[in-house]
Amino acid sequence: TFMLFSAGDNVGASPPNSGLLQDMPTIDVENAWGVDASTYGNHEFDYGLTRLLQQQAQATFPFLACNIVETATGKPPTWAKTSMVFLVDGIKVGVIGAALEDTPELVAAGNTAGLTFLPAVSSIQAESLRLARQGVRIQIVLMHEGSALGQNAIDGLAPIPWVGPGITIAEGLQDTTVDVIIGGHTHRVTNTMVGHILMVEALNSGISYSVLQLMVLGNDVVWAGGATRGSKILGVAPRADVQAIVDQANAETA
Repeated sequence: TFMLFSAGDNVGASPPNSGLLQDMPTIDVENAWGVDASTYGNHEFDYGLTRLLQQQAQATFPFLACNIVETATGKPPTWAKTSMVFLVDGIKVGVIGAALEDTPELVAAGNTAGLTFLPAVSSIQAESLRLARQGVRIQIVLMHEGSALGQNAIDGLAPIPWVGPGITIAEGLQDTTVDVIIGGHTHRVTNTMVGHILMVEALNSGISYSVLQLMVLGNDVVWAGGATRGSKILGVAPRADVQAIVDQANAETA
């Protein structure tokens, strides 16, 4: 069974045929692809909540974040789900979102007013435990954070130890039932095991993507593997529904 996820920055810092149209064409394309869920990157907050909520209303998939709360109440805002449980071939798969902690420092003052971005580790720990108590032991984290340095041994090249904020978060989740972290933000190809957790990250702007395979036994993951794939267009027939969205956006911004 195939599922499609995003680790944030779906919108913002985008080309004119998306950016000049409030990035709605991008949301439309993701809808056409059948994205199952996303978390929030810092760019989701580039224009404040009004535009973000318009984009969310356009999206047919949920945006997830367990570490965004209203400063006044300490509770998640009504527009952000902490996690979502999908029923896949009769098996419960929990997907937890975690937004970038540093988001308020990366967007214009006021864009995150009234919101607090909590530490990812403690927030994910709590959400993971909540899901586990419901019997959801297959857990995927969508997190807009990644590695800063690291490389696997390839073609005789010595490995470079994996480090960075995303790796540190993964290290802090070893006592949870989290199986996989799909990361982002640092724009580094990442594919490594951090203890028992697989962590992957792809390049920005759709240059690459990660393909994961989870082997499940008894409603739990017994093995997880990831591969990094380059996005190719040569020899690939464009999808008519996606091409129509692109053509319309080009016409509107011509």
